[in-house]
Amino acid sequence: MFFDANRLKLFVGARDHILVLNLKDFTTTNKRDYYIPPTTEKKSKCHMKGMKPEECHNFITTLLEIPTMNYKDKQILVCGTNAYSPECEIRRLTDSFEMVSKSISINSYGPYWNTTSLLTTTGEFFYGGPLDLRGIDSSIFKQKEIVPPKSPLATYLDRRIVRSVQHDSNWISADANFVFSFEFNQHVYFLFRETAVEYLNVGKRVYSRIGRVCKDDPGWRESWTSFLKARINCSLPGSFPFYFDEIQSVDLINYGGTPTLYAIFNTPQNSIHGSAVCAFTMDSVLEAFRGPFKYQPSSSHLWERRDDNHDVFECQVTNTTNQSKSYSTLRLNSKYQQMDDAVQPIDGRPFIFAKNEHFKFIAVDLIKTKYFSTVEVMFVATIDGKLLKYVKWPDMTESCLIDEIQLIDSNENQFLSMQFWKDTESLYFGTEKEFIRSSVHQCHNYHNKDECIQSGDPYCGWHEIKMKCMRPPGNNLRDENWIQSDQPTCLPRWSKWFTCNEADNGLSRSTTNTDETCKCRKRPCMMANNLGDQHCYDGYEYQVSNCTRNGGWSEWTSWSSCMPSCGRGIQYRTRNCNNPIPSNNGKYCPGNDREERQCDNLPYCTWTSWSEWTNCSSDCNIISTSKRTRQCLDFNGNAVDNGFCQGPYIETMKCECKKHIEWTDWFISDLNTNEIVEQRNEIVMHKNNILPKNEQRVVSLKYCDNCGGHTYNFKGKDFLIKECSCDDESIWSDWSEWSICHNDIQIRERVCQLPDRSSCDGHYKEIKFCHSNGVITQRRIENDYRMNWTLLIIAIMLAIILSSGLTAIILIYCFYNNQKHNKPDLMMNHTISSEPNTYEEPEKYRITTPLNSNNNHHNNHYNIPSTLTRVATLKKQTSFRAKLDDSNY
Repeated sequence: MFFDANRLKLFVGARDHILVLNLKDFTTTNKRDYYIPPTTEKKSKCHMKGMKPEECHNFITTLLEIPTMNYKDKQILVCGTNAYSPECEIRRLTDSFEMVSKSISINSYGPYWNTTSLLTTTGEFFYGGPLDLRGIDSSIFKQKEIVPPKSPLATYLDRRIVRSVQHDSNWISADANFVFSFEFNQHVYFLFRETAVEYLNVGKRVYSRIGRVCKDDPGWRESWTSFLKARINCSLPGSFPFYFDEIQSVDLINYGGTPTLYAIFNTPQNSIHGSAVCAFTMDSVLEAFRGPFKYQPSSSHLWERRDDNHDVFECQVTNTTNQSKSYSTLRLNSKYQQMDDAVQPIDGRPFIFAKNEHFKFIAVDLIKTKYFSTVEVMFVATIDGKLLKYVKWPDMTESCLIDEIQLIDSNENQFLSMQFWKDTESLYFGTEKEFIRSSVHQCHNYHNKDECIQSGDPYCGWHEIKMKCMRPPGNNLRDENWIQSDQPTCLPRWSKWFTCNEADNGLSRSTTNTDETCKCRKRPCMMANNLGDQHCYDGYEYQVSNCTRNGGWSEWTSWSSCMPSCGRGIQYRTRNCNNPIPSNNGKYCPGNDREERQCDNLPYCTWTSWSEWTNCSSDCNIISTSKRTRQCLDFNGNAVDNGFCQGPYIETMKCECKKHIEWTDWFISDLNTNEIVEQRNEIVMHKNNILPKNEQRVVSLKYCDNCGGHTYNFKGKDFLIKECSCDDESIWSDWSEWSICHNDIQIRERVCQLPDRSSCDGHYKEIKFCHSNGVITQRRIENDYRMNWTLLIIAIMLAIILSSGLTAIILIYCFYNNQKHNKPDLMMNHTISSEPNTYEEPEKYRITTPLNSNNNHHNNHYNIPSTLTRVATLKKQTSFRAKLDDSNY
């Protein structure tokens, strides 16, 4: 776990997850969860390696803050097992927790390996543990940069790694278990346990070690040149010391600039169970490393005590480029790896010693009290799920056990980690199933002044005004109303818990099954405490806990008033299981705690009027309903449950969805020589979408045979009949008089009387021929081209018949002269317009418009179609608007 002091966050590594919790508000509502699982490929390879399925996950084992001076750009190194393919990455210490880059891949392969790692103040990465999949290549490892440089300009020292000599038990045994690491001055220290190589001639034994290397050791052929290790001793003194050889957990306390190591040591699993806590100062550690070396000339020799030069091991010779120094360094390093003297504990003995206990984790707090400047409080988690609280008062050689809490059930759960955070005065526990926070003080458990003061808890004192055991108000240790003992003593240790009965005249062991059993423990009374008979029985002080007490019923209450006061009202009475209250797994009272009965002769309940119908949904894609409700009332007008009235309280009906439909204007979507295709779009507006529809119509152009005739337009079985109408003469002025015969033609004109002259159907000019023989040929302007081509044909035939060149020339000249002076003006614009049809549901509509039609009653002897007509076939419920002119044709 990792504490972010600036943001008061706690980062917890778990299986495939990293949890971020609030240090002060330790609730799930303030939790963030980041999921970092291994890939499917990694998990598959893990199974192929023969690992158990439950181990093929990404167990987050390393969370280290990367040193930086910029608070806003803080980063963290995250390493996990990654399904037995270790991987590390750098992430930002922000809410997003985004990954910055991949990092080195040095980490524990398995979730249950004992390894340690740290980042120095200069950013160098150190690791202690196995470097291979099988877990037998144990080593102390260093890499200068956590992100290996990719630049080709990076120096060799930036890229190289340094490690212990591989598979050499004189350096580190293959079965080494690393417990803790820390940085101090020019060295990095590692605490671990391993098979003692110096004891192999006698048998196999595990020793606890403290090893160290120089931080700036560049190495020689990737091996350390400054590595040394020493035995660390925790034993009960005597002629034959009793050793606790296996180091289990370490906490480092830096008080007044002098680091002190507090460590748990256990006996081997195959011996009598016992645990101890020893403390070591750095002066004791340094003294051992300044002493003589332990040396074995060969495997057949005994180990010897040797004095030699320590400079290379004191980080005074680090430049191995000098050849003479390199040989000297290599010689000493290959010769000596172990110190002859062991690191000795403070006072030469353990602070804590417990028989038949197995300690697992330790955390230490140094506090001030009303009468002492420094008191050491040690919290120990045991393998059977207990939390033990010890206090070492100044001038005492032993620690006092002042509290014991069963924190978890060891049969179902196990401690995995424990750390103390001073700012919140709390302990944080990682377990197999949960994460636990526990306060370091339990002052509320002491109910009177004597219990509070004699408890020996340095966190607590008795407040004379508030009359309770509590922490110093406002952290003011000099408050006159807050009382602590100035002569603390270690009270006798409590016995183990046993089942007992609590009676008015004392406590006794329970031998029979009764309704009330308790958990009790006792210790001898101390006369100096002057506790009196109130707390001591037969010379023992008892502590009672977890009293199993079965519950009993109280008396029934009186019957309540009828609720409601109409219809089928009921009344009830209750009783409570508090005589006594069941406690500590005691049985609850048998039977019901409530009885009901129906009231008779009550008036009927009435309904209110129906409410208005609710609005229907505007979304036609769903089936919606409208409803209305009413409320049941008693005779006082108070609302009661609707079940007390006859009939339903709600009515519903299905809604009919009405679509909002709009049409666009008509527009031309296609145009060719034969027809015009017009289109308009229907828009149906829904709640969340637009569903467009469209329809098209074809405007065809046909010719009428003559004025007053008919034309037909067929499409399958449907057809359209169009009447060929004549010009409407009412919109034209009268024709002018014929002009004087000039160049064998005469002209007359008329004027369109509409404001928009282009809106008139018909022609505004007529031309007729005039000849000297008095025969007049009249024609419309739009037919002059066809008549002139007929004259040309006649002229050619006459020329052939006469076979006279002169006659042919005259006729051709006459035709040319006639053609020159009688070209009609065809730039006549005509407009067709029709208004929207107002009929509701006709099957067909028709619109006929004559173009260039004959305005008199003379027959057209050239038999040219007299009327050009547009025919529109329209669909149901449509409107039509089109504008055409001669340029469209």
